[in-house]
Amino acid sequence: MSSELVTLRRVSLEIRVVFYLIQQFEVAQPTVTIEAKSSKHRRTDVLPLHLDLVPYLRKWTQGLRATEPLFPKLASRKTWLMVRKDLERAGLEYRTDDGIADFHAAGRHSHITELLRSGATVPQAMELARRSDVRMTMRDTHVSIAEQARALSAIALPCQEIGLHS
Repeated sequence: MSSELVTLRRVSLEIRVVFYLIQQFEVAQPTVTIEAKSSKHRRTDVLPLHLDLVPYLRKWTQGLRATEPLFPKLASRKTWLMVRKDLERAGLEYRTDDGIADFHAAGRHSHITELLRSGATVPQAMELARRSDVRMTMRDTHVSIAEQARALSAIALPCQEIGLHS
């Protein structure tokens, strides 16, 4: 993920507002277009932006020339080492039995998990994470035992539906 961020230039981040009709109401939806040359799978991606993020992006990119990188210092840094040192300072392991704590784990895994927790469908999460395989999407999803228990408690027991009680 950090290598994809390094390639982003001002010209690759184009904020547009698209208007959609939802139940006869016109709704503005800001989007970001990531050009194919900066995309991980070499296709142009148009993604919706959170409304609260737009002012920050506009401020961040204000005054940048079209070819300037969005994150100029990122290319010269060893981001994996930054993450590793931050984790060590926090008393957390960088490498565990579950894998390595890196941008991928912190970013994509958290993003997909939070999308699903907020009610997004699996196809929506796949599109927003730019995944083409549902198995990869689900592998990046983390569900706790408490979340599993909540999901179970939301369904009626068969004996309740037919009027049987213990």
